[in-house]
Amino acid sequence: MGTEIRGEQIKDGTVDAVDLASGGITAWVNFDGTASTPITPRASYNVSSVTKNATGDYTINFTTAMANANYAVSGVAMRNSAAGVVNTLMVVAYNDTTYGTAFKTTSIRVKTAFENGTVEDPLACCVVIFGGM
Repeated sequence: MGTEIRGEQIKDGTVDAVDLASGGITAWVNFDGTASTPITPRASYNVSSVTKNATGDYTINFTTAMANANYAVSGVAMRNSAAGVVNTLMVVAYNDTTYGTAFKTTSIRVKTAFENGTVEDPLACCVVIFGGM
């Protein structure tokens, strides 16, 4: 079981390295998926940049590389709807033959899509990485 991060351990936006190494949040980002590359995150931790590869397809680059690729990825995105309807899209780690393995120590590639596989650029994309240290 990992160490819990308590409020008194967070000072000036930083978290003790022991807590991170035990499986806590090692990177996170909130960005506008409709922006052109390179995308400037709205806010982030341990993310150096976000690259838009194609519609709904992004590479999130880490400032400090993970010690290993055994981390977990979670995310959510808000649909960019012309009708003004806000729907949630899935954020999934992505793997293809040109990119290689989905989990790298220096970056993670993600896609935003509906359950039927339709890929779309989200108004907001939030991704969190746990572990890998």
